Amino acid sequence: MQKKTKVHAQNVLKKEREIAKVIPSDSKFTVTPIGLNKLKTELESLRNRRMEMVTLLQGSKGLGDSDNINTQEELIRIEKRILTLENLIDNSIVSTPDIHNPKIEFGDRVTVLNENNEEEVFIIVSSPEANPDKGLISIQSPIGKALIGRKVKDTVQVHTPSGVRKLMIMGMGNTTRKE
Repeated sequence: MQKKTKVHAQNVLKKEREIAKVIPSDSKFTVTPIGLNKLKTELESLRNRRMEMVTLLQGSKGLGDSDNINTQEELIRIEKRILTLENLIDNSIVSTPDIHNPKIEFGDRVTVLNENNEEEVFIIVSSPEANPDKGLISIQSPIGKALIGRKVKDTVQVHTPSGVRKLMIMGMGNTTRKE
């Protein structure tokens, strides 16, 4: 029975790899240097985890079938993410903002004063890097789109899912964030 579950996992992984080859991978996307490093770090971590899972499956003679199936399912999820990360890394274009450009562009850190007279700081990044809770907003988000090409002292009105926001740009600069 264990041999059957291992063969099943191998077949599923083979199918996942075949599917990944069908997905167009010629789409380029822009990423910040920090974002690319994070993708590479996650990829390395998942590759290590994958090896642990394979070793666990190979030595799983004492595990029950449900444990094997859970391990195989986790391995498949890891493999899918690895394929996604490899595709993202292979098709990424690293971009850093021009420090001499007075207009906001991809990768810039932007300080705004919101409608409640509170300061907010955003860094404009690619969609895979975005994490609004940490101030990392996608260039494709409503706020990201509204800020691109603007200058300090400009005021923008942004239509967001939670309503219209009014933001005054107080400052901008090259990203030197530390996380």
